[in-house]
Amino acid sequence: MMKKYIRYAILGMALILAACVPTDAWKPVAGGDNLTADPSWACTGWIGAANGVLDIGAGNEFRAYVNTYGPRLQAEGDFGVRVTLSADAANLAAFSLIGKPGLGNWWNETNKLDVGLEEGNVVVYFYDGKSFMPRVKQTFPAEGLSGQVTLELRRVGDKLVVRANGKEVGQLDDPGILPEGWAYFGASVRPNNTLHIHKLSVVAPPDNANVAIRTGSESAYTPTDPPLRDLADARGIYIGAAVEPQHLRCDPVYGEVLGREFNILVTENAFKFYAIHPEAERYTFEGADTVVAFAEAHKMKVRGHTLLWHQSMPAWIENAAFTPEQWEQAIHEHISTVVGRYKGRVAYWDVLNEAISDSAAGGPLRQTNWSTGLGPDFIDKAFTWAHEADPEALLFYNDYGAEGMGAKSDQVYALVKGLVERGIPIHGVGLQMHLTLGTAPKPEDVQRNIRRLGELGLQVHITEMDIRLPANASDDLFTAQANMYREYLKVCLAETNCTALVMWGFTDRYSWIPDANPGFDHALIFDKLYRPKPAYFALRDALTLPKSLGPEDFGASCNCKP
Repeated sequence: MMKKYIRYAILGMALILAACVPTDAWKPVAGGDNLTADPSWACTGWIGAANGVLDIGAGNEFRAYVNTYGPRLQAEGDFGVRVTLSADAANLAAFSLIGKPGLGNWWNETNKLDVGLEEGNVVVYFYDGKSFMPRVKQTFPAEGLSGQVTLELRRVGDKLVVRANGKEVGQLDDPGILPEGWAYFGASVRPNNTLHIHKLSVVAPPDNANVAIRTGSESAYTPTDPPLRDLADARGIYIGAAVEPQHLRCDPVYGEVLGREFNILVTENAFKFYAIHPEAERYTFEGADTVVAFAEAHKMKVRGHTLLWHQSMPAWIENAAFTPEQWEQAIHEHISTVVGRYKGRVAYWDVLNEAISDSAAGGPLRQTNWSTGLGPDFIDKAFTWAHEADPEALLFYNDYGAEGMGAKSDQVYALVKGLVERGIPIHGVGLQMHLTLGTAPKPEDVQRNIRRLGELGLQVHITEMDIRLPANASDDLFTAQANMYREYLKVCLAETNCTALVMWGFTDRYSWIPDANPGFDHALIFDKLYRPKPAYFALRDALTLPKSLGPEDFGASCNCKP
């Protein structure tokens, strides 16, 4: 009997002790219970967001996604990220924390941690930005990894603890996953797989209040009065920027600054052939519609860029083996459809972009399958078709490296002079002006070029201006950049046929320069937090100068070095 009482006593004590053992006290932080519901995921591209589930497909190549529009993790000390996910295949499907987005190639200079499933295991990859291979790779076997699996990464002190379905499966040293104390969320998916994220939460222990979710774009924009567009209106000139529709949809500050500061915009990619006509029988107008609607709502003019270019062509054009008649039908139909849809809504069209070859071989014009297919008068045809689709739109030829006086600008001049003499409907020339310090054309040479184009009866737009600086630029370089922006705007203001200055973007946050020119950045007039830079104030200065300007106002042979 005594043994029986002892046994019951031991059992009761065990139950009491079990009841006293604390459950896991880590809980979701404010606003971090389920981040898959944030609408920004639909802005990222290649991500389907429906019914609270993110479907992230890789297609036929590795995909590394980062949601720069949406919620961000900010943390000091201990924190955790808990994700319920599933995958269609056994190859890698992982959620990611990106402490620093990459430049150019997805891995270059990035700081990224992947935690996911691969071949029936939990895997952790860490990339430090020095190689496309992970610096750290850990594999943790675990049970119950089929169907929906809840993975959790916790930082506890200097360790990362990996959990699967509520159980710890391994640890590793923290390699520095939050170098600046914050991270974007994203995903990495191997080819021919799709990752499904059913829930994404940020958790923390109750004694750490230094974990938070930040939403929306980081911004330090402070409006100035009057905005640039008001000053430009007073001078009878357009000032504007290239625009991407996804930024308009997903970054409210982007739209705020754009609509307030500028009176003209250009589509960065939305009107390019591959974007608007990806298949022979299919057009995708959504992006262009977004940009044009924004412009109309903010009383801005629109430049349509570009109807024909040897790059950014869809596969059905790149790989076509058409007869001359088929080429004419395809290009004529494309131009008529696009220009006709926006008749009366797009004021200016870059009908042809960069047709002058950089090589003397084969003559001054680039040879492309569609230019060959349409025949030697393809340029005449393109401008004529665009004019027929919208007789009120002004039609431009656009090119780079032809801003000052020189061999290429002479070729552009000869090209457009021929069009004018043949009675082809052309109304202007776009000078792109992607510039660097020390190699930019002299302002007085740009003025001479603008003037001679005006003598042909043509308008000139500066269409894609940016002035890139080294990524570690000093204050002196920012001053030199500002001086260049000022001088070129003064040149445009001095010639009555120069009617617009448009930049290729306006904020360094979305500039193409770091990807296309490694080691360079800072090319635009607002920084990544939408703070106006010296270049912004230089444009304001130029717009407030007296109207009567002569050559002496531009200095002598400025090379714009600091």
